[in-house]
Amino acid sequence: MYCSACGAECKREDAFCGECGTAIKKEDSHSLKTKKIKDVEEPKKRERKPNFIITKKNKILIGFALLLVALLFGSYQLGSHMYSPKRIASRYIEAVKNNDTNALYKYLEMDESDTTFVTKKVFQELTKGENKGKTIENYKITDITYGSGKLSATVSFKYTSKGSSTESTGQVYLTKQRKKNLFIFDSWKVNNSNDTTVVKDFTLKVPVGSKVTYAGIEVSSKYLEKNVDTSNTASSYDIYVLPQVFAIKTKVTASLANGITIEEDITPTSRYGSVTLNLTKDNLSNAIQKALNDKAKEIVTNLYGAAMERKPFVDIKESFEREGVNLETLEKNYQDFASSITSDLNQLTKIDFKESSIYNLVTEGENLKVRFKMKYDYTVKYKSYFSDEEQTHDDSSSSYITLIMGIDGNNYYLVDFENLVTYFSRY
Repeated sequence: MYCSACGAECKREDAFCGECGTAIKKEDSHSLKTKKIKDVEEPKKRERKPNFIITKKNKILIGFALLLVALLFGSYQLGSHMYSPKRIASRYIEAVKNNDTNALYKYLEMDESDTTFVTKKVFQELTKGENKGKTIENYKITDITYGSGKLSATVSFKYTSKGSSTESTGQVYLTKQRKKNLFIFDSWKVNNSNDTTVVKDFTLKVPVGSKVTYAGIEVSSKYLEKNVDTSNTASSYDIYVLPQVFAIKTKVTASLANGITIEEDITPTSRYGSVTLNLTKDNLSNAIQKALNDKAKEIVTNLYGAAMERKPFVDIKESFEREGVNLETLEKNYQDFASSITSDLNQLTKIDFKESSIYNLVTEGENLKVRFKMKYDYTVKYKSYFSDEEQTHDDSSSSYITLIMGIDGNNYYLVDFENLVTYFSRY
């Protein structure tokens, strides 16, 4: 207790203050004590100051820091999505879906040292119509799996093709690259071995002396293989080694020294890596096939016409004469042929060749040995076995006739013949 007058401490049982003699009231002592405590505590409260004052400037700095953290976090999430295998695969599928040759060309892996036959222009020309009938209409990525070391990834997807409601399954294969994107994100590269690839060191064999074009590009002599063994059959071919070509169906032409042009569609593969162009009916151009067939019809029509008129070879010799051509064999064969179709017992009086088609052909030096299948109408005059009465018979037939033909520029001429038809049925 405390004296309300002087503030001296008093005992609870004291009636008067020992210092000033003032009567002590219990409630006053309590009030004084409370007041004294408050007077002591309140100054302490007023002296307490905050450790940090949030000024307007600090608020701005804090807001900026939070915004920066949010931007960094968002950028990382965006980058992780943009460079993920799933996103890379999706872009590839979109390129295939839209037949975007500009985008697809970037996925091809090739050596930049010689791109003569693998330019973007060549790629665009070769892929025209390649996806016709198998265009992706819609797709959905369904799964992604990683290799055991997470150095490869396979993205699976379901898709439908245009004009079909059947779902098919596809995969996009990716490999992780050493270089990072923006120093942080993994870099993935599409590696679809089943799609368009580039074949390296592709070998093309053509008849000796041919001028070659590949995908419309003239093949330079610098691609000729220099060390060719001339002691074997390889000497009948020129061998070109093309550094890089697309594994897409490509037109190749070889213009032979005799003027014949071989045309063939080939599809290079890494597995076989070599194609040989031989002269066959199938790789002759339509124009050359027509020219040969027309000339063959003209030649046999003239031969049969001269023989039916019983002309000696000297009368028709001029039409076959060419510099350096020996006509002795042709003359003998003509004489034997003419005597066979003018027999009194079975005499050919009329023949009309309606159709000619090449059956097969081979080269003989600079000449062509061509076997034609010819359809014709004919009239034969004959004497009955039982009387001297002459009778005629008209009919149609077909036969195989072989002509050896020389080439003079765009013209063809007869060098010799085999298997001209000499028997014409009277029945």
